Order: sequence, then structure tokens, then C-alpha cells
Amino acid sequence: RTILEYNPTGITLDFIRFFVFWEMTNPDTIFDNISHGCFDLCCINSFRKKVSLPSHLKRPSEFANWILNNRRKEWTKWKNKTITSAAERLIIKAKEINPKIKTGIHVLPWLPHDYEGGIESIAGQDIHKLSAFTDFLSPMCYASICRRESEWINIVVNSHSKNSITSVIPSIQVNEAYDEGIVSNKRFEKDMKEALKFPSSGILIWSWETLLKSKMKQRILTKIL
Repeated sequence: RTILEYNPTGITLDFIRFFVFWEMTNPDTIFDNISHGCFDLCCINSFRKKVSLPSHLKRPSEFANWILNNRRKEWTKWKNKTITSAAERLIIKAKEINPKIKTGIHVLPWLPHDYEGGIESIAGQDIHKLSAFTDFLSPMCYASICRRESEWINIVVNSHSKNSITSVIPSIQVNEAYDEGIVSNKRFEKDMKEALKFPSSGILIWSWETLLKSKMKQRILTKIL
């Protein structure tokens, strides 16, 4: 409907993942301390078609504990397939309406070993499989939010590029979003330079509205590009 109405040249799919408040997950956080889902009856009944679950499990917390302790590998596989299928259906539909439209998928900026493979086991995002049917992947490399140095952005891009068969275009933040502190002009410039390093295929800005409020950051963007 949106494509028919506005005829955009491109779209990016956001929140194509199982819920996790990844934005404020510190680098030293352990897997067991990350709240994630989804263990409601809809998901459990879908998973039950693939894996037999004990009949005594009733509450979401009971399902969560048993699955994570006994069937985490199968759970991860099911989550990845669920997310991949949803993203593929949306992109196929977009391409049916406009074969020339460019499509992208926002993915977490987590490395394969972060949080015990949390990008797949928590978020359900399989970088290789998601990259098979979209024009680019965009890891949300919001370094300030994630409590990381600017150099981390290029590390993420390198990692995702190795697992992807399509372009990787990192997204960086312009201003603060939570309690991470002010994103200075100097920090913004450094983040931009790291985001544009090889093997990056470009850069996305989050958000354009906040960029328009800063003349200095607009000048930095113009200078670097």
C-alpha cells in the first residue's frame, strides 16, 4: 500500500527480529541477563510443531527456562527461519509491485560471538540467509548507544560483510537517544569515517530529522562525502 501510494525508490525493513532491547546492552552483559522472547503461546505452538515439549510446561517463564536449557539450538534455528521467512515475504511483495525498488534490512550490530551468538539465538537474524534476497543489509552501528568506540563500527561491517552475499551499509547515529551522552561533532565525524571504510558500501544516517537540526554536522557530512 505504501509503495503504491508513494512509489519510493527504496525501502528498509526495521524491527525484523525477535524483541530484544539491544540498544542499551553493554558489551560485558552476559546472555542470561538479556531479556528476550518470544515465549507466548503463538510462538510456543509454532515451535511445538518442530520440537516436542513437556506437557507440564504452562507459563511463558517455564517454557523459556526449559527451551533455553534443553533446546536452544532448535529454538535458534526456528527463530532464524521465522524472521528470514517474514523478511523474504515482505521483500518479494515489494518487488512484485516495483521490480526496480531497492530493499534493505536493518540488522543488529552484534558480532557472531557476542552474547553467546545472540544475533541469531536472541534476535533470530541470520546474516547470511537474510542477505540472500535483499539489496543490502544495514547494521545499526550506533556506537554511542552501544557504549563502543568508533573503530568498532568498521569491525562490525567487516564481520557482517564476511557473512553476507550482498552489500553492507552501516547506519550511524547523529545525536543521543537514551542516556549515552551527547554525540559530539568530533564523535560524529569519527563515526562517519569508520562507517565509510572498506568493505562498507555506503552509509545511512539515523536520523535525518536530527541531522537537519545541526548545521555543523551537516557540514561534516558534506565535507566527508
